[in-house]
Amino acid sequence: MGNPFLDPGPAETRYEARRLPRPGCVIRYWVSPGSTGPWLLFLHGAGADHRMFNMQLPAVPAGWRVLAWDARGHGLSRPVEGSYSFATVRDDLLAVMDAESIPSAVLVGQSAGGNLAQDVAFFHPDRVDSLVVIDSTYNLQKLSALDSFLVRNAAAFMRPLPWGWMKRQSAKATVVDQAARAYVEAAFSVIGKRDFIAAFSGLGDCLHYEGVRRIDKPILLVVG
Repeated sequence: MGNPFLDPGPAETRYEARRLPRPGCVIRYWVSPGSTGPWLLFLHGAGADHRMFNMQLPAVPAGWRVLAWDARGHGLSRPVEGSYSFATVRDDLLAVMDAESIPSAVLVGQSAGGNLAQDVAFFHPDRVDSLVVIDSTYNLQKLSALDSFLVRNAAAFMRPLPWGWMKRQSAKATVVDQAARAYVEAAFSVIGKRDFIAAFSGLGDCLHYEGVRRIDKPILLVVG
């Protein structure tokens, strides 16, 4: 019996593979064929790729159009040239939406994908219908002095750590299912230590306290 996360999933077997050249990277993504309904976009977490939603994609109701992607520096959207920034990833997603003529969509994001979904909803609310945010911090919260220090210096703290240990600990902290843990370690191995640290530390760019300003979209928050 194979691993449902590592074996070819719905994106590879039933969706149409697409590619979009972007500055410093070619973005790879997959689109479900044959529907003209509303859009549902799946956004994976840091270090992962589109395969993390292999178990959820078949549950999407008929009539919806689905898009799953590998964000810049992840999965098949490699290699990456130049520096990494959260704003660039946000622009990548908007460019993909433009390429597919997606005026707006429901964004489903896990961890960093949830931060990305919030970021798009805050800066480009017209492109978002609603959000499903899974195990993600709130972008507009006010950080303590200690949290701000840790966010700013995340890369410096992570660089001395052994990469094998980081992969194992990340998998252990993320999921309890053994097949899913094997997938997390495999996905992290693809991205590599340097790009994972760049992606993870880049999350600090999306955390900005805005006082009374809020993300004015329906949000389903999933915590597990």
